[in-house]
Amino acid sequence: MQVKFLSDYQKKILYVSFLQPTDFSSATEISQLRDLWLKELKSWHSPYRALIDGNNVYFSSDNDQDRRSLNNLFSLLEKLFLKKALGYNFTSKNNALDLPFEHVENEDIARSRFGLDRQQESKIANFRDLIHIDNHFSQYFVEISFLEPATFDTSEKIKILKSKLTNNLMQWHSSWHLLIDGSNLEITADIVGEFESMLRFFHGFFLKETMLFGRRNRTTLLPIKELRVRHQALAILKENANGDSGADANCNSRKSNTGSL
Repeated sequence: MQVKFLSDYQKKILYVSFLQPTDFSSATEISQLRDLWLKELKSWHSPYRALIDGNNVYFSSDNDQDRRSLNNLFSLLEKLFLKKALGYNFTSKNNALDLPFEHVENEDIARSRFGLDRQQESKIANFRDLIHIDNHFSQYFVEISFLEPATFDTSEKIKILKSKLTNNLMQWHSSWHLLIDGSNLEITADIVGEFESMLRFFHGFFLKETMLFGRRNRTTLLPIKELRVRHQALAILKENANGDSGADANCNSRKSNTGSL
């Protein structure tokens, strides 16, 4: 079973979709879904709502006994702080009329029910998806990189970065350092003040130090320590950690200790 979970901790919404056909009347598949869902909930510390995409969901049986596992799953999830589940793209042809949660015709209606503006979120998502975050918990640092060239030239883009990093911090329970890969990063001079303000905000959430490496265009001065290559930044982070940064960082790998956002 392949299930995609996307946790939006700020809006307290868990997005759930299925990457391959999934039989909701199969006790075995519902058991697998339960295990994956509960694993995802380990990073949650508050009540939440779930938005469930019914594409790739089907029912091989109409038998009430076969549907009991699904009902039991959502009874369990409600006890674990699921406030509301809302599905979409479930149709009568896959016998979805007896689901243990409300469902509507399409994603636009579902998002509207949850107070989400899909058009605005789509614009934000396009830029937000360029921002890649790795958590190195044992080494006490967060690493940001950009999958394609990313130019921060508006206040809105700084807010998107701030929002995504804030969302990621819901997984942290200690002080941390921030490491930024600047190889695809450009910040215009008129936005530097807002970038600095964002960093001051995170210092209130136990950010100890920010370092940037690999930036090609250095015409805009930034209020952080800037280095040429990644291993130089890691060496300084290790030195400044004073023994509480965990295991040595691996300069040859960006593999995080958890999944990336």
